[in-house]
Amino acid sequence: MEVLNPFERIIIESLYNSEKTIDELSRELSIDPESLFYMLQKMLIKGFVSFKTGKYSISSHCYKSLKSSLDNKQSQSFEIKTILDSATDGYIYDDDKNKLTIKKVYLTQDEKSLLDSLLKQLESFMATKAVKPTNNQLHEKEIFYWGRQTYKDILDHIKINYQAA
Repeated sequence: MEVLNPFERIIIESLYNSEKTIDELSRELSIDPESLFYMLQKMLIKGFVSFKTGKYSISSHCYKSLKSSLDNKQSQSFEIKTILDSATDGYIYDDDKNKLTIKKVYLTQDEKSLLDSLLKQLESFMATKAVKPTNNQLHEKEIFYWGRQTYKDILDHIKINYQAA
């Protein structure tokens, strides 16, 4: 299965529930119509989308494979890397719109348990927000990320992926 690029992914997410005109997509995604048209033409050639009576929709023969592509680990990994790359750029360039905070701390076992509990509460809250339908534009959707690692996890990753000299 092909990994969708970030633009293809967001267009598919927008079209997932309903077909849309290029102007509707442009407003929802906050992408200028000319750039969007170019992207949609590439997606038409790939067979990802169809165009009928002035509206774009997900191609019926690709619907299941695109859903699978959105859900596969490689595609999700690419999306996570794109999101974190954007957040990192915001952090580096002091962008007030993109917030990324990193804290390096020692935690006792009790503090780890408390943190796990707080993260479960956060995940539960986010799960309820994810299912509530809204009329908001897709480009207004908030993206949250959280997690934790030890230095050992990072060093193991570096050893495997970068062969530190």
